[in-house]
Amino acid sequence: MRLLAVTWTSDRSEAALWLGLKARGWEIEVVCDPAEPRAAEFRAAGLAVTTCAIRSKLDWRTVRLVRERIKTFGADLIYAPTTKGLSISLQATRRPLTSTFHPPPSTHILPPSTFHLPPSTLTPSRRGLRVPVIGFRGTLGRISRWDPANWLTYFHPRCARVVCLSNAVLRHLTAHGVSPKRLVRVYLGQDPSWYVNLPRAERSPPALLPPSTFHPPPSISHLAPAFLSRAALGIAEDAFLVGFTGALRPIKGVDVLIGALGRLKAAVPVTALLVGKVRDPRLPGMAAQAMRAASDAGRRLQIIFTGARSDAAALAGLCDLFVMPTLRDEGLSRSVMEAMAQGVPAVVSAVGGLPELVEDGICGAVVPPRDETALAAALSLYAASPALCRSHGAGARERIAQRFHIDRMIDEMDRIFREVRQGTCPVGAAPLS
Repeated sequence: MRLLAVTWTSDRSEAALWLGLKARGWEIEVVCDPAEPRAAEFRAAGLAVTTCAIRSKLDWRTVRLVRERIKTFGADLIYAPTTKGLSISLQATRRPLTSTFHPPPSTHILPPSTFHLPPSTLTPSRRGLRVPVIGFRGTLGRISRWDPANWLTYFHPRCARVVCLSNAVLRHLTAHGVSPKRLVRVYLGQDPSWYVNLPRAERSPPALLPPSTFHPPPSISHLAPAFLSRAALGIAEDAFLVGFTGALRPIKGVDVLIGALGRLKAAVPVTALLVGKVRDPRLPGMAAQAMRAASDAGRRLQIIFTGARSDAAALAGLCDLFVMPTLRDEGLSRSVMEAMAQGVPAVVSAVGGLPELVEDGICGAVVPPRDETALAAALSLYAASPALCRSHGAGARERIAQRFHIDRMIDEMDRIFREVRQGTCPVGAAPLS
């Protein structure tokens, strides 16, 4: 079986999917962006790699390239995990129109722009590429039957299946008119072993860095991964460390987290490590106000904005508790999974697929969105009980290892791909376990 993967750049889970399918007997060719950092790894593993920058959903140059790769590679199936890739793949497998009309010889001397084929002479070619195309959907929101762009992807009549990242995504697509016969749920896969040897050795910070950087640092983006430790980040060893990773946009609810931290009355110092580019200009001012209020009340609160970091997963692993206070439209958070895989319990809001990931009271807590009081109560519970953090942290790691392991994802995708190719694929979400 030959799979053509039309994507952009592959994250760790997606890369593991290509390699895992290769180990299960698939021949794989990956059409990806020239900036794909794992291209050499793919080639070394025996995968064919073709690079092409997909400029838009209607990039005819890439359509022609993908169509040529389908023929040359002999693809049995196409998987496109991005919307651009899905649109391109569906266009590449369309039946082209060919003419059955031959103009008289005298018209050959006319400029091309002056000659038009009668519409009745245009017929579908029998040489259309009958290759099933499977797409992927990982988010909620921004989909409508009335948006023409969506008919290039999820509503396209030749889109054989859409792999949904969670049951919440599957229900969302169904509610907006995508046929449930096309939908199947497969959870994103992780592996706790990926995070065993992350670069966070206990070292002192570089002597050349000014001491003021650490009291508290307005940014720690200059620190190299080799210096990942609490001491290097200017965080007290006895502090209760709360983490968040991701783009700090209003929809992520980081303002709610800062408000909850301001309400927190913990007996130990509390530090919040906010990892990601700040895209909500209110946040620095809110953080400064919360820290001043805590100081006036005799409490120790530190809020650190790190900026964008390539080692965000390692920083999450340093924390005692991970928080994802998203307000809406969260399909299934990779950031939460990375923290849980490292044995960090998670407090998440009850939106989208987050309750499918975090079992309340087993590996973390689920709180209502936009509720500072409920979030503060959950933070207080964990801050007051290191034993609870350890217990729920172990449950979080076990949850990833059992229910969201990368091997399970590869097995499910392998089965779906084979069944779609054979025309026997069941639809809908598999039962939760």
